[in-house]
Amino acid sequence: MLSEARRLATEASTAEASSSASADYYGCHSSQFTWDPAHLGPNITLSADNRTATHATSQWNSVIGAQWLRGGLFEIKVATDNVDNSSFYIGVCEHGYWETYAAGIEEGEDVLPRDSQHVICMHGDGRMFIKGLEKQWGMMRLSSGEPLVISLDFVSGVATFKQVRTVSGKRKEAVAEVAGLFGEATVVACFGGREQQLRIEATAIEDDGLPREKVRDTFATATASRGSWSKVRDDVFAGTEFQEPVPFSSSKKIPTYAEQVRDIARDLGSS
Repeated sequence: MLSEARRLATEASTAEASSSASADYYGCHSSQFTWDPAHLGPNITLSADNRTATHATSQWNSVIGAQWLRGGLFEIKVATDNVDNSSFYIGVCEHGYWETYAAGIEEGEDVLPRDSQHVICMHGDGRMFIKGLEKQWGMMRLSSGEPLVISLDFVSGVATFKQVRTVSGKRKEAVAEVAGLFGEATVVACFGGREQQLRIEATAIEDDGLPREKVRDTFATATASRGSWSKVRDDVFAGTEFQEPVPFSSSKKIPTYAEQVRDIARDLGSS
């Protein structure tokens, strides 16, 4: 029913992405979502087309994603290739985190995601940190070879962290749904151990990852081409039957405040 509107928005998004050399916001696919070599802390190297980040020392260092996401539903699968040392953080951040982190590096200070209001993340031992506040959510310790799935729902403003593992032949699942997702976000990792390695394995986009601004602009374009919103509505919803609103009415008389007081006084007097 909204196929034409969605087609126009998709074409606009594709044209925008192809005309810009910077990272796009809502057109990334699994082969495109990467760590950002331009936002890479000391002692971290990237490989596999920038999808794998490897840390070499026991000093705390961060890296963030190259693509900033907003306006849709995204699912990012992070492979824990080597996290036997659980001293690391993985999650999502907004723009302000890297500015704070870079300033800390210049001053020789550690700026950890757990302390930042610009980050929603998980420690390797399962603790959650939401904008600087620690919260126990029943998440499991991350182990090498067990992926973490991070879902970002910008429509409802929720970030979901999900773990699945098999213990003694039984499936075990841990989920943390965190409200208050940033308006724009990317993946962030902060390593604190030697030879740790995280890899962005896959990225899925639901609902076209279509931002509300793009939908609004699409309908504005459609309205301009047809002359009026009513014409757009007639074209898009052609053949759809709508139920007329039913006015509310009641035959029951509702007593006034004075009448209620009078009735209460009468009841008390007769008791």
